[in-house]
Amino acid sequence: LYPVIHPAYQNTLVGEVIGFLDYFMKGFLNGGVYDKSFLENWHKSSNMDKEFLKSHLIDLQRYCREHLPNSEYISLREMMGREGLEGPEQDMSDNPGSIFKTRFTTSFRIISQVHEVYEQDGVFVIEPDFDVEYTVDLMPDYKEYIDNFQRENGSLPASYATLLSVYESMKDRIKTWMPKVPIFEEYFHKLGVISFCAYYLNTMKMAGRIPSFREASTVCSVVLPKVLPPVPVRYYIFHKINLTLKAFIQQCRIKEDTPTFQELKLDQILKEFAQQHIPEPS
Repeated sequence: LYPVIHPAYQNTLVGEVIGFLDYFMKGFLNGGVYDKSFLENWHKSSNMDKEFLKSHLIDLQRYCREHLPNSEYISLREMMGREGLEGPEQDMSDNPGSIFKTRFTTSFRIISQVHEVYEQDGVFVIEPDFDVEYTVDLMPDYKEYIDNFQRENGSLPASYATLLSVYESMKDRIKTWMPKVPIFEEYFHKLGVISFCAYYLNTMKMAGRIPSFREASTVCSVVLPKVLPPVPVRYYIFHKINLTLKAFIQQCRIKEDTPTFQELKLDQILKEFAQQHIPEPS
């Protein structure tokens, strides 16, 4: 991935925060990220070996389970899978307007703002905030299909409406949970300070004042890498299995002969049954 930063923000703390937050949000959407140290040095080798990248990967589902026990993290692709928007049926749909045959691009973005500023004991106290927005850019043929469908039926196609619902849910998860993830938290704090400074300077300009800054030596040189490793994607692998009620009942009868059968829960039996009948992913 090649981060695009405005020339005014290159080699600045502002540029670093914007660049890394954008990259981390892509990781939050897709299921995994790398830590800052790895990102800062990866471009030196640009090693694309799958096992090498995997060895440095932070699996966000596992990471959030450890650091945010009250949250249930799943990636955008997994959310789509749960809603039936991904799976084997993609290749079997005969509907020309099916979401599975649709080409579209999606972008999410963070819009920073300041919720409140007040003075306390001669110090500005700020309460920064941010919104999350997304855009779905449709190919012309599918956009035409949606427009025609909505005009004739008064509603969106079910699959597209479900897709938008999934995006709304992910938008809420980015706003609610992402700032609480320890590896992202620092950047949201910095973003809040940057937003306050922007608001403050604009307010001074509106009052006819221009701040005069003394020249200061550079505390640290901030350089956002010109290239970043590809974002890993977490998604469900779907398997076709021959699951029959007879086979499941037989599994329960086998468990019934064990001393701990009464202590077993249905989900435990189902899990063991699935492990025996569903192949391991390659």
